[in-house]
Amino acid sequence: QMQGITRARPRFFLFWAAFFYVLVVLPAEARLILVPEMAAIAASRRTAEHLEELRKVAHEPHGLSVLERDMMVHHVIARASGNILYLILLNFFNRFFVEFGHLYFDVEENAHRSARFHRDIYEAIRRSDAGMARQVMHDVLAYAEQAIRSYVIEMREKGGTIREQIH
Repeated sequence: QMQGITRARPRFFLFWAAFFYVLVVLPAEARLILVPEMAAIAASRRTAEHLEELRKVAHEPHGLSVLERDMMVHHVIARASGNILYLILLNFFNRFFVEFGHLYFDVEENAHRSARFHRDIYEAIRRSDAGMARQVMHDVLAYAEQAIRSYVIEMREKGGTIREQIH
């Protein structure tokens, strides 16, 4: 019987490691690949209505939080791409944004970086510059990922947990 428990334990940990990889690591990597392409396509396919929506969010926030503005920018870009799969992908990531977004956006430097991103992505899409839109989106996603990793490391060093931060 002990032998069965010993064999089951590694499988249990392997299962949770695979679960973490599939739910956390792969989506972050997929986002870094897919979302800049979504922005590039949106720059080519956007309508005047999409552009006006982006302009309002980037330049006339009217009391919206940075998190709300960011979600709106990504939603307009996904719609402008004309690809339903991008909207589905965006809805998947929005679940994490709603739950954990304040960990990123509550840091003033990150909030300023996001506001600059909103203006830059608007300008790229206004110009219909797919290459610029792709680069702007990639840069902000890479910046955000690194900022979050640094935040988690700092929290770990202080002995805190993410659970404490979100509750």
